[in-house]
Amino acid sequence: MDPYHPTHVLLVGDPVVGRDEYDRLLVEALVAASEVSETIRIRLDADAFAEEHAEVVAAVDEQLEAVAAGGRTEYRGRSTSELADPLEALLTVDGWQRVHAIGSIRLDCGGRTCLEYLPDHESFTVSEDANSEIGSVVKESLDGHPGGLFPKRTLVEWERDGTAYSVEPPSLCVENTCFALRALADVDPDPGTLSIELSWHDRSGGTLANLVVSMVGAVGATRPDELRFESRGRFEAARDALVRVVDVTGIRPNPE
Repeated sequence: MDPYHPTHVLLVGDPVVGRDEYDRLLVEALVAASEVSETIRIRLDADAFAEEHAEVVAAVDEQLEAVAAGGRTEYRGRSTSELADPLEALLTVDGWQRVHAIGSIRLDCGGRTCLEYLPDHESFTVSEDANSEIGSVVKESLDGHPGGLFPKRTLVEWERDGTAYSVEPPSLCVENTCFALRALADVDPDPGTLSIELSWHDRSGGTLANLVVSMVGAVGATRPDELRFESRGRFEAARDALVRVVDVTGIRPNPE
């Protein structure tokens, strides 16, 4: 199979990640995408579910073929909307298995991966190069949810006082340190001073991504509360990208 090159990444408002609404959002997106893909591959540690959640693996096993793969079990089969029940069973498990025992969920289109979900990295990406429909059906499934697809590439980059910045969904990067855009709560652009004030959500508890950000932030750049620009064009490009992040994730902090 050809290497996977995602074109878009899912951003969901940080306060929702890890909650029931997040699980429902993922299930709806995966089910919608399964209708325009051909096969599904779910890699998981079946033994980890055996004691407390055996019924979850049973629901998957009922519809997909189990194949040993690198110390885990990979379930493979035709992707259809009938997978809604086993996907919901997997992604609503109330336990550590929900993140750490599900290695990956992938959808394939014409022999190429067109969607990949990695729970332990909270990474959900699609490739419109592999399937031109995949992005639009996922976007439709997100209607009414605090999430959206963003191009997985550098949208804008600039320098200020010798420091390099870039907006690269799913991250805002300062030099070599990157911060999750999903935690962005609000922006206040000022075209007069070519600056953008940033407000951030309190980090949702216990996620690997936030742990990494905390560890990296301790030794690298700190998460910025303001961005400054020397070019109006770069200011406007960054403003437009960051405003869309806030609008799409749809969760602003409560007013004081």
